Order: sequence, then structure tokens, then C-alpha cells
Amino acid sequence: SGVTAPGDVLIVATDAVSEWLLHDSGAPEIVATWGPDALERLVDDERRAGRMVNDDVTVLRVSV
Repeated sequence: SGVTAPGDVLIVATDAVSEWLLHDSGAPEIVATWGPDALERLVDDERRAGRMVNDDVTVLRVSV
């Protein structure tokens, strides 16, 4: 729970992405600002590098 303000971005993600978001300090900014094509490439790259579990991936970005 919490309070949002105009301009905030909420990220809802499945477990593989959520785990990655919690362990990579730059990841939330990337997910909050990049488009779908760039995120797809990033997920592929992170999986290949072993930094993200190869599992289903869903990300929902909500701008307040």
C-alpha cells in the first residue's frame, strides 16, 4: 500500500521479472521508461546472460 502522485509509475510484473527488478538497481528505471520492443530485447539478453530466469514474462506499467 502507499500513496501515489501524478507522474508516478507503477510496475506490476510476473515472478521472473519481479525477481530481476529487485536485484538489479537500474532495472526499475529501464522498465518504467523503455518501450515494448526494447524490453523484449532486454529480457532476451538477461536470460542469455543468466541474470533472469527463463520463465513467462508479463510487465504492466501504469502511469499515474
